[in-house]
Amino acid sequence: CAAAKDGWSVTVLLAKGEPKTADAILNFERLHSLPVHICADGSVLETQHFDAAVDALYGTGFHGELRPSGLAACGLIRYLHNDGAFVLAVDLPSGINTDTGEVAEGAAHADLTVTFDSYKPLHMAEASAPLCGKIVCADIGIRDEWHPEF
Repeated sequence: CAAAKDGWSVTVLLAKGEPKTADAILNFERLHSLPVHICADGSVLETQHFDAAVDALYGTGFHGELRPSGLAACGLIRYLHNDGAFVLAVDLPSGINTDTGEVAEGAAHADLTVTFDSYKPLHMAEASAPLCGKIVCADIGIRDEWHPEF
């Protein structure tokens, strides 16, 4: 994590427990070589002040309702935001359907959303766009000919 390498105090919340996929396990193992705090209980984070929070809980495949662990993590993000933390969402605030913009009860809110390659429907949908805050599209090198035609 670049922030930890730059001297920031970084806490990583394992909102859904230990990682289960090969990529997630590999990235989790990399954390152990960095000066980060790893926390499995989000409720203890409510007693601390954070200047920033990164919402990277769900990816673009989220749909439906938030499960209890996701609901708790989104609640923590909202709590930290209300306590003055700047919230950065990776691709989308957690709890929003990418394709429809449908917002699940308890979804996270962001000050800034950095999306990758292209804007998605949720970034323009009336219900979800306000929860994204400012939206920035980052070019990650996907060539135009690789985009599907609809």
